[in-house]
Formats: sequence, C-alpha cells, structure tokens
Amino acid sequence: MSSMDDSLSRTLCIHIPFLLPPTLEIEITMPIQSAAILGAGLLYLGTSHRLMTEMILSQIGRKPLSDRCMDREVYALCAGFALGLVNINYAEKAIGLSDLQLDERLIRLVEGGKVMDPPLSMLSANMNAESSKCSSVLEGDNVNIHITAPGAIMALSIIHMQTDNITISRRLEIPATFYALEHAKPFHILLKILAKNLIMWSGIEGTKEWLYSQIPTLIREIFESPIKVVQSKYGGTMIAEEEIDYSAIALCYISILSGSILAMGFKYAGTNNKAVMSIICSEIEKLRAIPTTSLKDQNYINHTNVTKNKVDKYSLNNCLCICACAISIVFYEVIR
Repeated sequence: MSSMDDSLSRTLCIHIPFLLPPTLEIEITMPIQSAAILGAGLLYLGTSHRLMTEMILSQIGRKPLSDRCMDREVYALCAGFALGLVNINYAEKAIGLSDLQLDERLIRLVEGGKVMDPPLSMLSANMNAESSKCSSVLEGDNVNIHITAPGAIMALSIIHMQTDNITISRRLEIPATFYALEHAKPFHILLKILAKNLIMWSGIEGTKEWLYSQIPTLIREIFESPIKVVQSKYGGTMIAEEEIDYSAIALCYISILSGSILAMGFKYAGTNNKAVMSIICSEIEKLRAIPTTSLKDQNYINHTNVTKNKVDKYSLNNCLCICACAISIVFYEVIR
C-alpha cells in the first residue's frame, strides 16, 4: 500500500477501460474492473496523486458503456472507496487538486443535478471520449444518484475522516421534513449518518442519549408515538393523514439507528467497552422486536399501532447485521 509501484500500477490500469486507448476494445467484466480500481486506491493510499484522483473521480459517475451494464452500483462504490483512500485526510490541503473542486463534485454526486463539466487536464480527452454506448439506459445530462450517491458519500467520509469539518457534515443532510422523506432512500440515509459521524469524530459518544439525538424529531415522534398522537400533531396541517408513509419512516428510523450504532462501534473499536456493548445489545433486541411485512401486507389502507412500523425483512436483517458488525469491532482486540 502507498508504494505507487510502476509494475503494479500498469497491471491494474490495463483492467480499467477508462485508462485504455478509445480505439482498443477489450472485454473486462465489471467485478474485475471494480477490484482493479479499488486496488489502485490502495496502491496510491494517502498520496493525493493527481492522475489517479481524476480517473477515479470520473468513474464514480460513469455512464453505462454497453447494454451489459450490470453491477454498476458496486463499481461506483469501489470507485468511491478508492477516491477516499487516495486522498484520505487531505482536507483541501493537497497541492494541485484545488481546481478539481473535489468536494463540490462529490456533493453533486450525492444530491443530484446536472453533471459538472470535467476539469481541463490531461484526462479531459478520455472523459469526452467515454460517451454512453448503452441502448437500454438513458441518463442524459443529470446525475443518477441511485448509482453515484453511495460511492460519493463514502469518498467524502474517508477524505474528511476525523477532521470535524462541520461544513461537509452539514451538506450530508438527513431528511427531517415530509417533503424530504418522499425522496429519501433508507440505504443512502444509513451511509449519510455514518459519514457525518466519521467526519465529526470527536462528537461521537457512547450513550443512548447521543444515539437517539441522531434521529430527527419528526421521524422519531412518528415512529415512537401512537397513530392518534401523530395524526393530531401532524395530520391536516403539515400533511394529509392518509399520506403519512409509516413504513418509509420506519425504514428511515432503523437505518439512522443502525448507521449511528456502526459509527459508535468504530469510535470504540477494540476497547471492549461494557457500556457501549450493553447499548448495542439492547438496541439489537429492540430491532428484533420490530414486526416485518409479508406478501399479504403489501398496501396498508388502515394502519394500527401494531402495523404502522412494519418493515420488510430484508432491510431489517441488513440493519441487524450492521449492528452485529459494530459489536465485533468493539470486541476486535479482545478476540484477536
């Protein structure tokens, strides 16, 4: 790692189509491309290498290059991790990267909008030549955040890890209004809350008060309160009663909770802290008690206090696995 070895670099680069001549067409499967770009991140760890930074940044938002555009999500995520590794803790101090507007480009990949023009550099020709050749997916000039957001969020979290950069932290906004919740993806929320806390490292505390302070008041009150209380407080004034999506809010709730637990696990990694372990275990028991939906429960018309917080089993199991990972991180040194 961090060696920038020429032979290893060449080996990795021939598996990344972006770095090959446009006239050369080689069939490289997406898993191999993903492994190669992540390997490049490890090889140039912490170097803020200009060429690699440009290349990896362009790959997070890469358009589909053929009709066989499977596994784009994992490629973009690997590119995000690689970009973070190359520029880990650079905190806007790396010489020669200011014109890339790295933070603004990554925020655009998280929030969406029109694709930013590529920087004027040695790779501009490659960026212009790499046009979409897919006849089944048309993304146009806008960012597809369903593909780019996870990688961009992780890149920001690694680049600004433990810097307490409140400006970047605030840009990773957690939805706290009904309008914002309509467009929110629970998995993206999980990554955002994890990234915010990895950046604001000194603010992480091993207490339940800190854990629940991460959940916006709107989401917490709707999840934890009976339906009548929710309807009397929010129904009719802020939103029509029948338009409150209890299931979506429940997914956001468990995603924020599990992301915060994972951040807590990282903060107390290898400490065998009994108080933190007790908190995580108690939250796991609460998550296990949440009811799950079945095929018969596709669309609730009349919610009850029992059914309003139902979530799908897949999402709940993901959150439980994340909490289990947090436990293993806290216990890491003890087990080793």
